[in-house]
Amino acid sequence: MSSKTRTLSVLSSSALALCLALGPRAARADEATDKAAAEALYELGHRLMDQGKYGDACPKLEASQDLDPGVGTLLLLGDCDEKLGKLASAWGAFQEASSLAKSRSDSERAGVADLRASALKPRLNYLTFDVPAAAAVDGFELRRAGKVVGKGAWGVSLPTDAGSYEVTATAPGRETWRSTINVPSDPSEPLVVPVPVLHEPTRAVAPASPADTSTPLPPAPERASSSSSQKTIGLVTAGVGVAGGVVGGVLTYFAWKKNNDSKGPGHCETRPNECSPTGVSERNSAIKFANAASYVGIGAAVVFATGTVLYLTAPSGDHGKMADFGLSLSSTF
Repeated sequence: MSSKTRTLSVLSSSALALCLALGPRAARADEATDKAAAEALYELGHRLMDQGKYGDACPKLEASQDLDPGVGTLLLLGDCDEKLGKLASAWGAFQEASSLAKSRSDSERAGVADLRASALKPRLNYLTFDVPAAAAVDGFELRRAGKVVGKGAWGVSLPTDAGSYEVTATAPGRETWRSTINVPSDPSEPLVVPVPVLHEPTRAVAPASPADTSTPLPPAPERASSSSSQKTIGLVTAGVGVAGGVVGGVLTYFAWKKNNDSKGPGHCETRPNECSPTGVSERNSAIKFANAASYVGIGAAVVFATGTVLYLTAPSGDHGKMADFGLSLSSTF
C-alpha cells in the first residue's frame, strides 16, 4: 500500500470515528433541549391552572407531554381537561397516565390515575359511526372535526367530549357528505351517526347541437276532438307554409343579387374562374343564400302540404275556406 493510500485510509477512519462520537452527543443534546422545553411548558401550564385559566393551560400541558411524556404531566393535563368540561379527553389522559406509571413501576401514581378515570367513566358521552359496507369504497375517508376516524373505530362507541362537530365523508369520484352533530354536556344514550353511501356526482347535460338551417317538419298534431279544431290547425299550418315560401323567395332574391354583384367591375368580370377577394366573397354569400332558400322552400312546401291535408281530411264541414286560401296563395305568387 502506498503512503498516499495509507494517509487516505487513516483520514477516513478518523472521520468515521468522529461521526460516531458526535452522533450520540447531538442526540443527547436534542433530548436535553426537549426536556428543558417540556419542563418550562409544564411549569407555565401549572401556573395558568392556579390562575383558573384552563383554556390557556391545557394546550401548554399537551405540548409539554409531546416533548417529554411524563406521568405527572398526564395527571395534570387530565385535571385541566376535566375542569374545561372535556371529560372524554380527561378520561383518556388518566388512562394513559395509569399505563405509563405501571410501565415504570410507579404503583402509587398508577392508582391515582385509575381512581380519577373510574370516577369520570359514568359521566362520559359516547358516539358511534355507522358506516355501511357499501360506503367503504376505495379511497373512502371519514373525518370528525378534521381528524380521520379509522376503519377500526367504525361501529364502536367512542368516548366523546361535549360540543358541536362537523363530520365529513369523502371518496374519489363521489359527492362529499357533511353533517353537524351536537354532543350534550350531560350523559345520554350513545349517539349514532349513520353515514350514507356516497353518490356519484350528477353529470352535466350535454349542450344542444346547433339548429339545422332547414325548416323542420311540425310534429304530427293529435286528432282534434271536433271538425272545427282540425280545420283551424290546418289553416294555421298552411299559413306557416306560406310564410316559409315568402322567406324562401326573399332568400332567393338575395342569392341572385349577391351573384349579380360578383360580376361587377373589378370582381369577376374578366374570366369566370378568376375573381377578386370581393368577388369571391359575393359568390360565397350567393351560394349560402341559395342553399338556405332551397331548405326553407322545401320545408315550406311540406308544411303547406301538411296544413292542406289536415284541413281537407277534417271529418265534416265546408272546405270552401281552404279553396279561398289556395286562390289567395296563387295570387300571392
